[in-house]
Amino acid sequence: MSEIIYKYIKHFPKHIIDTLTLYRIILLVSFLGWVYMAFGDFHDTHAQHLHHNAASHGAVLYDYLIFWPTMSIAMMLPIALPMLSGYTDIYYAAQKKGTPIALPLWFIVGYMFVWVSFSLIMACVSFYLNSLLMPYDTNNVLVLALILTGIYQLTPVKNNCLKKCRTPLIYFIGNWQFTAKGVFYLGVNRGFYCLACCIALMGIMVLSATHTIVAMLGLMLIMYVERVIPNPEFFNKITAIVFFCFALILFV
Repeated sequence: MSEIIYKYIKHFPKHIIDTLTLYRIILLVSFLGWVYMAFGDFHDTHAQHLHHNAASHGAVLYDYLIFWPTMSIAMMLPIALPMLSGYTDIYYAAQKKGTPIALPLWFIVGYMFVWVSFSLIMACVSFYLNSLLMPYDTNNVLVLALILTGIYQLTPVKNNCLKKCRTPLIYFIGNWQFTAKGVFYLGVNRGFYCLACCIALMGIMVLSATHTIVAMLGLMLIMYVERVIPNPEFFNKITAIVFFCFALILFV
């Protein structure tokens, strides 16, 4: 699939967009995604699902397939900015030396390819999982999601993936690519590590059908802070405690 994406985008002009403009577009697209979710009817999707006699399964599934990619784009584009900044440092250094190098655009395309692909899969999983869990108390499902997320925040897998996300320069230097195709795959690689780092946080959205703007903004804030804070392992312990406390409050 990634080969198909590259074959399509490789025909774009080499200087289609400068880095500063790319940053502005990323923030604008993310903002528009948040606006679309805030004023759309996504918040009613779970209610429609629970009352599927009033709305066809096909229509509700369509809502999920729109919601999840929109959410991923709105949440994860800003999260990619620290990694993109690492690439642009190398990009400008190469430009000064006159070394041919692909634009940062290709990195973002590869990175978001992972997240959009994941979001489409999660849209289907979330839809059918919510159908399966309809007879059960959704509050208990949310408690389970919070506990599992809190546990994952404390695991070595989480910490190792987070280190990869926080130190992209080391990876860039060790696996450097000059072509657009190569940089596209750099983005794919970083996207997979980012996905592994955040998958438990996104799992809250899957298991609980929590589609509120406040919940999504809170999760995005956690994802961003853990990438830029000096002591991320301590921060993860704090977030784990917060998730456990929320789970306890909901359970009681």
